[in-house]
Amino acid sequence: ARRTIAGGGVLLVFILLVFGVRGCLDARKESAMEDYANRSTELLRESKLEGDALFELLQSEGGTEQVVDIQNALNGYRVQSSERVDRARGLDVPDEVSGAQRYLLDVLELRRDGLAQTADAMRTALGDQDRRQGTDGVTEAMQVFLASDTIDQIRFRPVLRDSLEEEDLTVPAFPGETFVPDVEWLDAAFVAD
Repeated sequence: ARRTIAGGGVLLVFILLVFGVRGCLDARKESAMEDYANRSTELLRESKLEGDALFELLQSEGGTEQVVDIQNALNGYRVQSSERVDRARGLDVPDEVSGAQRYLLDVLELRRDGLAQTADAMRTALGDQDRRQGTDGVTEAMQVFLASDTIDQIRFRPVLRDSLEEEDLTVPAFPGETFVPDVEWLDAAFVAD
C-alpha cells in the first residue's frame, strides 16, 4: 500500500512538473510574441514619422538657398531607414510570427530603397540640369512607397493580427495612416492640370 501511495505521489509530482514546465514555455512564447508585436509596430511608427517629415520636406517651397539643407535631411532619412531595416532584422522572431516578419522586412526595405531613390533624384531635381529627370525619379520613388503601404496594410498587419489573436494576445495599435499621405500633388489628374 505504501509503494502504491508513493508511486501515486511521484506520478502526481511528475504531472504537476510537466504542467508547470508547459505553462512556463507558453508564457515565454506569449511574452516573445507580444514583445515582437510591440517592437515591430514601433519600427513602423518610426517609419511613419520619417515619412511625414519627408513629405513635409517635399511639399516645402524650397529654394536654391535650401538645397544643402534638403539634401542633408534626405541623406539623414536614408541612413535612419537603413538602420531601421537592420534593427528589424535583429528582432527576436518567434515561429508563430515568422510570416509577419517577412512582410515587415519587405515594407521597411521598400521604404529604405524609396528614400535612397528620392535622395538621389532630388539631387538631380534641385540641380541646374536634368531637373525633369530628377522629378521623374521622385515620382518613381512614390510608387515604391505605395508598394510598401500595400504590403503593410494587406500582408503584415493582418498576418500579425491573426497570429496574436490565435493566441488570445493583445494586438498593438498600428500607426493610423499610411506612409504616403493623401497629398494632391501625387494625383495624376492634379499633375496634368
